[in-house]
Amino acid sequence: MIRHKNVSIFALVLIALCAVVFAGCPSTLQDDIETMRKKAGGDGAVNNDEGNNNGGLPVLNQDPAAGDFDISGAVHTYNGSVKTVVITPKAGKSVGSITVFYNGSIMLPMAVGTYTVTFNVEAADGWNEATGLVGGILTINRATGAFGSPAAINIYYTPTLTLANLFLPTGYAWNNPATGLNAGTGQLFPATYTDPSGNYETVGGNITVNVEEASGDFPEINAIDTTYTTTLTLANLSLPTGYAWNNPATSLNAGTGQLFPATYTDQSGNYEPAGGNITVNVAKAEGAVVAAPTLDSKESNSITINAVTASENGQTVEYAINTTDGVFGSNWQTGLIFSGLSANTTYYIFARAAENDNYNAGTAVSTAIKTLTQESFAISFADFENVTAVVSAATIYINGVAGKPSHATITLDDPQQYDSGSINWYFNNNPITAGVSGPCRETLTVSPTNFSGIGLYSVTVEAKIDGKLYSKIVTFGIEK
Repeated sequence: MIRHKNVSIFALVLIALCAVVFAGCPSTLQDDIETMRKKAGGDGAVNNDEGNNNGGLPVLNQDPAAGDFDISGAVHTYNGSVKTVVITPKAGKSVGSITVFYNGSIMLPMAVGTYTVTFNVEAADGWNEATGLVGGILTINRATGAFGSPAAINIYYTPTLTLANLFLPTGYAWNNPATGLNAGTGQLFPATYTDPSGNYETVGGNITVNVEEASGDFPEINAIDTTYTTTLTLANLSLPTGYAWNNPATSLNAGTGQLFPATYTDQSGNYEPAGGNITVNVAKAEGAVVAAPTLDSKESNSITINAVTASENGQTVEYAINTTDGVFGSNWQTGLIFSGLSANTTYYIFARAAENDNYNAGTAVSTAIKTLTQESFAISFADFENVTAVVSAATIYINGVAGKPSHATITLDDPQQYDSGSINWYFNNNPITAGVSGPCRETLTVSPTNFSGIGLYSVTVEAKIDGKLYSKIVTFGIEK
């Protein structure tokens, strides 16, 4: 509502009459009327207060609007103090005194809730009075609640006892009041607390309940069957409802008919715990899987392998040999050397985790290895790493002498372990091209054809692993 004070009726009438006949007035008269309107201040009521009447012409005041003011502080959190909005005029707007109302009252709000804000502005120089301007909504939110420390509740068991039967202090309520109770002390049950004032958020917590019980017995249960693991304890064995191990951290080994003490608490919670023993049968676990054996060295009548890394479960590794893959019989050994073998024959070397107290023997894995003939020689990576500079190869016989062949081979074992294209052969510091074969250039064939004459010869073989160069001198003889 806008109120106009000290209005000159004559000035209003004069302006109105001139406006009606404005189109027919001389230009000078029109200018005079426009000048009078400008002095009047444009829109609004006419102000003819003495001392400020612009030579007797009326001045129009402006009407304040809600948008002329900045309104802040509309959201608060309850803290026991009254809350207000802050209303300030924007630049160039009415500076009249402001009265704020909350839900129609000047009483400042304190409690949680929402309040409709309106405000009145008193008249000021150049501005009319205004009432009932809309100031929005003041919101007071609930403060964070505190659960407190309610005392533990002590009660005796009854068949129908639930949380709903337990009295709680004012403001507290069980989350699940229908929860049935069993005997036990220090039981924690979730609840909520709502401050009766309504000014705080509902907060959750736990309330301690102590329920006394009657004496009980220990019903016998079936034996428990399980399989050994390195971390197996009684705690890993599931028990029927009400049973609990006395020492759940007890480690278990393979074996049958083992007795372990336990306690039974009636599932209804009505009775005191009772002690007894439970039978546990632990079967041996499946043996660990080990890597296939790898060649250390070989001759025409023997093979030596590298030791296979044993499993961390404590099983050792054992080995066997046969000329048929998958058939290893019972002749297992822990040694790494197999002797008394036939030359130029493929053997299958087996490795497996050996049986022990807690594990069965593991699945056997095999590697095929062929023994050398007298006319062939293999160089292993171990030869490269050996500090000895020279490796002695076989003696090559000229064709027809004592039934021997006219050539022999020198081969790098497991050539894929070397960098691609890094295997090279040299004679008298010159690269050898004739007689070099294999997908990795791992084999050198030597004969009187490419090494003329009877005598002792030396060649050099080089290879790289991860960029590191290895080199070895290989000697061999050609005889008649």
